[in-house]
Amino acid sequence: MKCCNSKLNPPLRAGLVLGSLLLFTHHLYFVPEMLKGFLAGLAFVGYILGIYGLRHDLSKLTAWKKRLIKRA
Repeated sequence: MKCCNSKLNPPLRAGLVLGSLLLFTHHLYFVPEMLKGFLAGLAFVGYILGIYGLRHDLSKLTAWKKRLIKRA
C-alpha cells in the first residue's frame, strides 16, 4: 500500500539542494550574510512550492514562468 507520492518534484529538489548548500556555507567565514539570506529564502520558496506541488498541479505556474521569460 502506497501512502504518498515518493517522487521529488523539481522545486522540492532545488529547495533541498539550496538548503544543503546553505548549511555548508554556514561553516565558511568568507561568505557574506546577504548571500546566506538569499540562499535561505530560495530554499524556503523551493520547499513551499515543492510541498504544494505534491498534491496540486503546477502546470499553470510553469506556463506563467515560460510566458514571463519569453517576454524578457
